[in-house]
Amino acid sequence: MELELLEEKHFQSLFEFEKSNRDWFEQFVPPRPSSYDSFASFRDITNSLIEQHEEGTGFFYVVVEDGEVIARANMIDVTDDECEIGYRVCQNWSGKGVASFAVKQLIEIARDELDLRLLTAKAATNNPASMRVLEKAEFVRVGQEKNAFVLNGKTLSLACYEKTLN
Repeated sequence: MELELLEEKHFQSLFEFEKSNRDWFEQFVPPRPSSYDSFASFRDITNSLIEQHEEGTGFFYVVVEDGEVIARANMIDVTDDECEIGYRVCQNWSGKGVASFAVKQLIEIARDELDLRLLTAKAATNNPASMRVLEKAEFVRVGQEKNAFVLNGKTLSLACYEKTLN
């Protein structure tokens, strides 16, 4: 299992990852926009993410196993000293430590390469596994965004977390 910075070589596998896991992801997070349905528009969206690498405002990674994308891990809204992290793991690899691996790698990159001092993260309160990943990585729950979004007819909240880096 390797965490790799998103590149064009990942686009097809990432597209398949998003399409084949859509129903799984939509149990926990709002659906992706319809622009994710076509490879051409997906490629354009993904190219814009790579531009954020160059600007230093966002860093987008994939977790790869045997050439297949099995997870995404992101650092967004990067400033001089903090960013927000996020991740999603395909259904077949859920519960196998992939999210914990990705979060650990993001922490190391944030601390050692980007010299950040604070990471933030959010997890839907209907997703205790995701909350547990953050807590195992020593993120501290600092609040909750009540009524953050509606998913499958239910109004859900987000647990908000922070981790101070040394």
